[in-house]
Amino acid sequence: MAKITKIKGTGFSGRAKVIRKYCKKNMEVLLKRDIYNEYDDFAIAVYIITPNFWGLFGRGKRQIGFIESNLAKKLCEQINSGVKVTGVVSNCYAPEGREHPNVSIALEYE
Repeated sequence: MAKITKIKGTGFSGRAKVIRKYCKKNMEVLLKRDIYNEYDDFAIAVYIITPNFWGLFGRGKRQIGFIESNLAKKLCEQINSGVKVTGVVSNCYAPEGREHPNVSIALEYE
């Protein structure tokens, strides 16, 4: 069963530009603990895989935001207990001029 959640922080650190250029529905996302986050001890960053320099230098990950803090804390507990959590983009609304794009992801638990 999938849980849909909205990504936070999409308008900071150049993320909106990355989202507009690369983020597509059904695209796989990577979830990674951000243990150095000064604002949230349980922060989980959300990344997408994008081409590096027009694909000439392979692919790399780019951050598009964070999991909301209350959910991140629950996810950390589940991940620490051995649950595998994966996700895909379920919705992406990022027109030009919108400072904070709306991106939602569907999380799957195994």
